[in-house]
Amino acid sequence: METEKAMQIRIPHGVSYDGNSWLRSLYVRELNGYDERYLSALREDIPLSAKTTELLARVTILPAIDGSPIEEDEDEGAEEEEQSKKSRRFVSKTSFLLNIADIVSRMTLGDRIAILLHLRRLTFGEIMSCEINCQSCKEIISMRISVSDMLQPSTELQPKSEYEVSIDSYALRVRLPNAKDQEAILSLDKSSNISQYTQHAVKSLILSALPILPNDISNDFLAKVSSKLGELDPQSDIVLNITCPHCNYFFQTAFIVEDFIFQEIAARQRLLEEEVHWLAFHYHWNESEILSLPVRRRKKYVELINRSLSGENSTHDY
Repeated sequence: METEKAMQIRIPHGVSYDGNSWLRSLYVRELNGYDERYLSALREDIPLSAKTTELLARVTILPAIDGSPIEEDEDEGAEEEEQSKKSRRFVSKTSFLLNIADIVSRMTLGDRIAILLHLRRLTFGEIMSCEINCQSCKEIISMRISVSDMLQPSTELQPKSEYEVSIDSYALRVRLPNAKDQEAILSLDKSSNISQYTQHAVKSLILSALPILPNDISNDFLAKVSSKLGELDPQSDIVLNITCPHCNYFFQTAFIVEDFIFQEIAARQRLLEEEVHWLAFHYHWNESEILSLPVRRRKKYVELINRSLSGENSTHDY
């Protein structure tokens, strides 16, 4: 059966994987049925950041010395459940094994979003269809969003583990947030209010300050630090500019790529089972063969069957 395609991409910022070397390019493979089934079965109470790490760890492949993707061999006879739970480990440029889940959890939020956008285009296509309620008239707005329009260019500057910034009269050393920071925030006392969450989140990213910051940082200063971090990692914050076609009201809204993709995968779960049944019924392939197919290849086979049943000429070049 056909295997998934792997596409080489350059992430906007990059991640240091051994303290000195920086990973800027990697490979992303498209989803298959096993991925869809595994991700749809994740517990609903798992934080979105942790679910995203699970997804990225499955589809991200680190380059080998010659730049090609090399994945550690897996036992072809292993059970599906064991394959799903096994930590995916890959050969790096320095020829030692790395835990890919740790790598993607230490990436900047923008790099993670960039990988998701490339994965979405590779697996489901360029255009994302969604519905958003107008903030004024509350009518539903149907939108078609292009992946290319949301992808930020990769910086040509050498990435850093920390940055020096000036805000008001303070000289700060800051670092960019990652998934570990998101999960640390979620572990805080649930009685904390939004202000306390924000204080903790921003303070954890400030490595040093001259002069020393007060214990209680003003909301205005926190907003300025957050804005500066956003400038350093622009892919992390996608904002849509929308003009409502019903009332002509203009507003902005955040687009959470992680949430959108997991909703898509969940919505397609029933369709996955139907496609497995349809291909097994007509081609007599077993479930394992069908689930191992890349998503787009599986759907093309379904389309070919439907065309044949409807009497259409199906000699198109695929």
